[in-house]
Amino acid sequence: MLGSPDTAGRFSDRLIEEGVFVQPVLFPTVAIDRSRLRTIVTAAHANEQLDLALAAFDRVGHELGLIAG
Repeated sequence: MLGSPDTAGRFSDRLIEEGVFVQPVLFPTVAIDRSRLRTIVTAAHANEQLDLALAAFDRVGHELGLIAG
C-alpha cells in the first residue's frame, strides 16, 4: 500500500527502469488514498530473479523515502 497515486506511479516507473515489472493500482480500482503496486510472482521465477526484484524494491523504496534506514 502506497496511498498516493503519484507515489505509486513513481515507484512503478522506477522499478520498471530497474527491470522489475509492476503495475500501479489506482483510483477508481481502489480508493484514491489506497493506491498500491501489483506484482505477479510464479513458480517459473528463479530465486535469483526474485532476489533481484527484492533488491530493486529495497533500493527504490529507500530512494523515494518510503523505507527508512
